[in-house]
Amino acid sequence: MNTIFLALRSLRLSVAVSVYMAVLCIIGALNPALEVTKSIPFLVGGAVFFINLLTCTIFRFLRELGKKSGRNFGPDIHHAALLAFIIGACLSSFLKIDLTIWLFEGQHVELPNGCTVTADALAAEKYDDGRPKQWLTAMTVTKGGQRLADGYALRVNHPLTVDGMTLYQYSWGVSESGSTYTVIRAVYDPAIPIVFTSLILFGLGTWLTLFTKFRRPAVMIDC
Repeated sequence: MNTIFLALRSLRLSVAVSVYMAVLCIIGALNPALEVTKSIPFLVGGAVFFINLLTCTIFRFLRELGKKSGRNFGPDIHHAALLAFIIGACLSSFLKIDLTIWLFEGQHVELPNGCTVTADALAAEKYDDGRPKQWLTAMTVTKGGQRLADGYALRVNHPLTVDGMTLYQYSWGVSESGSTYTVIRAVYDPAIPIVFTSLILFGLGTWLTLFTKFRRPAVMIDC
């Protein structure tokens, strides 16, 4: 078991997996149609990297914990932040829902979370020169006979979150028949709280690292 643990937290393994993942990312960037980030080779590499980082974090944390003085848990919290970010990225990759919805006035649509969105009224504000200034969609959101939002004015930079799904005013248009329609994006991403947590942890780790570094007394060397 000790041999396996040493192999899993090996720096050589970290470098090898990092290079392997970087090559896959380059291939995915050159050919987006391959969807490399959802392929088995990428997922296997990501799992190995996660295990490698986890074992390194555990080893370093236990080592710091055994010290009588001069402990510095900042890097450990940095590692924990990266682990949380990886978990969030995986959840977002497989569970995120991003829909684009076109609705005419009076139309409704049912979202994957069971909510029904109805476009009660549509309006547009324009500048004096005729350029679009603001799109507005007055909407009602219901679920199971209960009104979750009534007459909410959805507009750019003023989204609406209902039952875990966020609605954004995305666009606006006029059909060939002259009828106005609104374009709404419905987004659900369970990874957002985890990503925010990882950012907080990274900031905390940075503060602890700097605090520990500057707290240590300077060593005077006689020349």
